[in-house]
Amino acid sequence: MPSAGPGRLAPAARDSVLLLSQQLDRIGEAASAEIQAMQALAAEVHEGQRPAAMYLFLACLALFLGSTWTLAQSITRPLRRLGGSITSQAQGQLAQVIPCQDQQNEIGEIGRSVATLMNADQGMAAQRWIRTNIAAISGELRPAASFTDLSQKLMAGSDQ
Repeated sequence: MPSAGPGRLAPAARDSVLLLSQQLDRIGEAASAEIQAMQALAAEVHEGQRPAAMYLFLACLALFLGSTWTLAQSITRPLRRLGGSITSQAQGQLAQVIPCQDQQNEIGEIGRSVATLMNADQGMAAQRWIRTNIAAISGELRPAASFTDLSQKLMAGSDQ
């Protein structure tokens, strides 16, 4: 058997290497073709799913914006009503009922606090009226020299 020498292959080994190289080239070409086919399929799926993804995104965005608007309105509407009522009370319309007192949240707590404040203010106004009228009545009754004068002044005051 002849020696192949350094860097040289025997003819049978050379044929095996050539055959192996050809098979690896075919496997590489098949793998490359498979990769290209998969990329084409992925691009097709991507293009097909893109509109659905956009519709889903837009639907979620609309739902989010609608929920945000509804939440904002559920907070601002009662606050506007409460603010209007407080302004009316400050302008002297004391018979108006304070809204939002029945709500079990911070807005209801504010409404109940304003109602308590208005009741306390009305009570203090009644006390001021009583003190003022007692002082006026006392001033008129004080100069009475006798019980007869006192009774005449009381009777004259009840006729008015």
